[in-house]
Amino acid sequence: WMSIVGGRFMAPFLRHEAHFTNDTLIGLTFSVGMGILTVVAPWGGSIADYYEVQYPGKGRTQILQAGVCLGSLVFLCHGMQHLLPSLPLLATTSWHFTLRIIFAIAFAMTMPVLDGITLAHLEETHASTTRHGQNENDDDHDKNDKDDQENSSTASYGKERLHGAIWWALTNLMLGPCLDRWGFQVLYGF
Repeated sequence: WMSIVGGRFMAPFLRHEAHFTNDTLIGLTFSVGMGILTVVAPWGGSIADYYEVQYPGKGRTQILQAGVCLGSLVFLCHGMQHLLPSLPLLATTSWHFTLRIIFAIAFAMTMPVLDGITLAHLEETHASTTRHGQNENDDDHDKNDKDDQENSSTASYGKERLHGAIWWALTNLMLGPCLDRWGFQVLYGF
């Protein structure tokens, strides 16, 4: 999701699709987005944790779904200029800048939630393997301690991040030729 709607190709996207005519405006857009991410992400994590307490096992997922849906919808609004060319507002810089601000808020809501869901899953997995290891003979105690360290949630978090980075790279490798062939409209799906 992030590779497509906010990743590596966003600067050329802003230049060609959003008609940002200079690098200063593109840089300002990215800076404002990062500022929003810095301010809103802790609140997003707190809201997700609150909902997780209220709705165990579902609260974070609900916030993640809301953020992804909002971010995707806002991103698709960039393409409205192609569907409704008679509305000049849809081709203005302020329209696209506003969309990027709303997208930054949606993105800020999803990032801490993804970390929270990942860590909760890894802790649950670690707890279940630890319980399983306690049922075995005590002769294997040293071996189980070593396995517990290797399978701990903090050690596995790096593996999860590595998988995410690999899939991000693969998505961008596939997306680049598609953008070259069909242009940025391929991102909208219409």
